[in-house]
Amino acid sequence: MRYIALIDGAPGAYGAVIPDCPGCTAMGDTVDEALDNAGAALRDWMEHYDARNGARPEARSIEAIRTAHAQELSAGAVLASVALDPRTPSTPGRDNG
Repeated sequence: MRYIALIDGAPGAYGAVIPDCPGCTAMGDTVDEALDNAGAALRDWMEHYDARNGARPEARSIEAIRTAHAQELSAGAVLASVALDPRTPSTPGRDNG
């Protein structure tokens, strides 16, 4: 399964947001690092979401995300596809929820 990420920032400080997964964000010094971190954040977000809700949110099409986030895109953000790889274990963490 793949989700669309919205990437924005400047050299040394890039951020990634997965709009279909509220609160799922990642940072990185480069776009590639932000995307790698977005994959890990998505996996962790899904594990937390699955434990509480069961069904995962539907991933919208890139066209739907493009329409919904036209303002951010016109200001310089870009879209990227982030894979949810269920075979890759997440790192142990805390649930503060």
